[in-house]
Amino acid sequence: MKIAFVVLNYKTADSTIESVDSIFKLSVDPSDEVRVLLVDNGSRDGSWEKLNKELGNNPNVLLIKNRKNLGFAGGQSNLKSEVEKYDYACLVNTDAVLAKDWLEKGLQTFKSNPKLAAVGGKAFD
Repeated sequence: MKIAFVVLNYKTADSTIESVDSIFKLSVDPSDEVRVLLVDNGSRDGSWEKLNKELGNNPNVLLIKNRKNLGFAGGQSNLKSEVEKYDYACLVNTDAVLAKDWLEKGLQTFKSNPKLAAVGGKAFD
């Protein structure tokens, strides 16, 4: 199974790195392909450089830089052709740290009801 995680960063490099780290700690089947599509949405605070330094060598992270802030929807709009390659796509906020079983529970929900188009997680402080 191929799973893409889309993360849109805007001036939040530290929390974005923590969020991406939590994605790679998820319980997944070893045969699953997990990839993070990480977009920097025109940050001008050094975020791009920090993300590139911390995550740029990870072959499972695709870093994309927008020249300017295109907003939430616009920042992700150039990913359509990339996301189509995956069985599932997960949108993850930069301040989200995912529980180890988050993906497993989400996939169980999808598989139990094939009419579902989206599921959401529960937020905890």
